[in-house]
Amino acid sequence: YMKLKKNVVKLKKIISLLRSPNGCPWDRSMSLKSLCEFILEEVYEVCEACENENPQHIKEELGDILSQIFMISQIAEEKSYFSINDVFQQIIDKLIKRHPHVFKDVKVENAFQALEVWNAEKQKEKQERKSRLDGLPARLPSLLFALKIQRKAASYGIDNENNKNKINQLIQKTKEKFDEFVKKINFEENKNKKNLNTEKNLSSEKFEKVYDNQNNITNIEKIEEEFGDILFLFVNISRKIGINPDSCLRKSINKFVKKFQFVEAQINKIGKDFTPPHLLTLS
Repeated sequence: YMKLKKNVVKLKKIISLLRSPNGCPWDRSMSLKSLCEFILEEVYEVCEACENENPQHIKEELGDILSQIFMISQIAEEKSYFSINDVFQQIIDKLIKRHPHVFKDVKVENAFQALEVWNAEKQKEKQERKSRLDGLPARLPSLLFALKIQRKAASYGIDNENNKNKINQLIQKTKEKFDEFVKKINFEENKNKKNLNTEKNLSSEKFEKVYDNQNNITNIEKIEEEFGDILFLFVNISRKIGINPDSCLRKSINKFVKKFQFVEAQINKIGKDFTPPHLLTLS
């Protein structure tokens, strides 16, 4: 612990020097707002390192995040907001307070009960919040934001059905939503071609058109809404089966990139141009 304390103090001194008149012009130019971009980038790099289970890379990226935390705290201290010591003290107090099942006499039997205790303690601290869904950062990527919203809602008893039944219901609902989405896509295509085939389609779409005109909703907006509902349902399914939708999508993206780069390498190897005909021959 003495070595840890020494390193913390040393890092604090380095960051203070970088921000001083004799320090680095670039570091002195940073502000609380400008650092948002950099700490967000570092967080993603830590996630990538963790997904790849690369210990050296994880250690390096955690150090980068730590430097950002100290830099933000240094700027805050210069503005007389708080110091890095205040940051340490607040997280220490929070962890102790929200773990009464560890530091007090509260009993829990599993992770779900521990989460309920955490949420209950958090709710006591956040009396000013109007909704239990308040408090999530709006800048979260949409998939993660949806997952967090669903988890938070579920922690307050929204999911009370049998898990298997709930998954089946979600899958059925997703199928229904996808069918609605396809119908709206087909209608948009038919409308563009001016080729609506049946009187039934005309009558049903006429009703929808009157409603949409009154509410200022275009068909493209409806398509976007349906597509958003489908994504939200897929996120919910992923939550129920215990997988992270953001990680799943990232893996698929990485798989696509690897395949694309493989094709690039093959095309370069045979000395051909990167054009569709050659792509087709290698697909």
